[in-house]
Amino acid sequence: MEIVVVGGWRRLRHWLKPSPAARRVLIVAGIVLAQPAWIWASGQVRTDVHWRTAPRHSMDIAPLPAEAPQALVQVWQARAYNWRGTLGVHTWIALKPRNADHYTTLQVIGWRVWSGRKATRIADEAPDRSWFGHTPELIDQICGPDAEQAIPHLLQLAQNYPEAHRYHIWPGPNSNTFIAYLIRHTPQLRTELPATAIGKDYLLGGSWRGEGLGGGELYSLAGLLGASVDWSRGAQLNLLGATFGVDWRNGAIDLPFHGRIGARAPHCQARRATQAAQVGMGNQMRSGQS
Repeated sequence: MEIVVVGGWRRLRHWLKPSPAARRVLIVAGIVLAQPAWIWASGQVRTDVHWRTAPRHSMDIAPLPAEAPQALVQVWQARAYNWRGTLGVHTWIALKPRNADHYTTLQVIGWRVWSGRKATRIADEAPDRSWFGHTPELIDQICGPDAEQAIPHLLQLAQNYPEAHRYHIWPGPNSNTFIAYLIRHTPQLRTELPATAIGKDYLLGGSWRGEGLGGGELYSLAGLLGASVDWSRGAQLNLLGATFGVDWRNGAIDLPFHGRIGARAPHCQARRATQAAQVGMGNQMRSGQS
């Protein structure tokens, strides 16, 4: 009896022993799945604030309207509220017509649906407000004539968003689904949302094929399984909302939960006067030292 048990145990161990290729896959999967814990432990997300009292002030990143008379369209991201920030980001778009004295933001907020209102929020406010304690980051920006053409189109799209009364954190439609929808339907915007923008690959109307963000083709099954490829730029794979990708044009990779490692595509420059002055002083100092 003991011989039979020992022999069976050895066969089971041999059957369960992963191949070298399987071990490499398991190691990569372990590293990826450990990312949320590392993000939380490193203090990149705040879980110690209530949404009523969490900071929502301007972080002084975007140029003041008086400093940038040209039209601007900006795409922003910040880690999502509370523990959700360990998994992904919230995105929004800010608009400023030429010579306007304020910005207008476009975004979807889930709890508006739960209180019986539209999820879409169009508001005149600073574009770079802290997202419940998380510092925003500018993903992309278009300036001048392109922005002038895009602004009225974006406003119309936001006002007529077909999923304004429906919201699901996962797999969508959510806030990132909304911003991806605006980008896909605005020719002047070629923004590629980060891998951490869960819901960006959720296509409206039950579609399974659409335009990839930034170009190319996207194939997606309800935002749960999909792939996109642009042979001039890069490719991404979506597994249950977790996105893996490579950008061979800019030499970067995209990882779930973490985001991009490497360079982003360049965008037009518009900074606060204080930031521009600091950059200019730094350039002068470097010139003097050379």
